[in-house]
Amino acid sequence: MGPEDPSEDTYRAALVRAAQILGGARHLAHRLQVPLPELTRWLAGDGKPSIGIFLKVIDVLIEEGRRPRLDPLPPAKHRSTE
Repeated sequence: MGPEDPSEDTYRAALVRAAQILGGARHLAHRLQVPLPELTRWLAGDGKPSIGIFLKVIDVLIEEGRRPRLDPLPPAKHRSTE
């Protein structure tokens, strides 16, 4: 698979998002139990993790999706100018 392989973009995007969710690459490396330099390479698009590691990344994304969200503020009521 070459650099034009779209799956590499998918892996990288998932890794980047998981690092953002966890508060940085160091936290993600700890969560995935991989050396930080190896994770840094993946984040830079140099290679990709094994499927087992990638599934752990997906777990981070799923956990984030399950977190309760604050309800958006109700729309502001418009006062009549009449």
